[in-house]
Amino acid sequence: MPRVYQQKARADIYARGLRTKNEKNKSGYSLDRSKPADQNDRVIVKKGQSYYTWTLFGGAPQISLTYPKRQQLTSSGFLQSVYDLEDRISDLSGDVDDIRCEVESIIEDIRSLGEEQQEKLDNMPEQLQYALTGELLQGRIDSLDEWANNLESGVDIDFDEPEKEEDETDEEFEERKEQETTEFINSVIEELSSYTYEGE
Repeated sequence: MPRVYQQKARADIYARGLRTKNEKNKSGYSLDRSKPADQNDRVIVKKGQSYYTWTLFGGAPQISLTYPKRQQLTSSGFLQSVYDLEDRISDLSGDVDDIRCEVESIIEDIRSLGEEQQEKLDNMPEQLQYALTGELLQGRIDSLDEWANNLESGVDIDFDEPEKEEDETDEEFEERKEQETTEFINSVIEELSSYTYEGE
């Protein structure tokens, strides 16, 4: 992944910036982001603000006011999809039914991503299927299948709601029920988060 640098803006930084011809550059132009491209160009970092910058291989410098997510630090569409899926697991919330539905959706999306990789492998010339690229795709397919299986069978999301005890008031029961539900949900999310994509 590229290195991320934190800087402080010495001047306003515009989204597009002003391009001027410069035959000395391979691109044939120079870019000055301290000046607007036109009247519709907007300031994305104000003078004096701290910001982060990084450059993907062969790409233009990227700028963000917040530290970039992993998705922003790779040009691989595959890894972007994997990171999105892992973030969805980390961001799980709601009641037990909400979490169960979202996990089922995540598992389905993991399997779909695996099918995409399988399709790419199948469409490659046979001699390349056994080369490094083919091995990479096969490794991804196997890792995604293992990840989906772990999420599917490794975590029990069925919650047995507690029953009211004879000596409990309604208020005490509701408080205990809420506490046990919260503890269960937190343990499920923690367990789900322990299963991550193990591949390249």
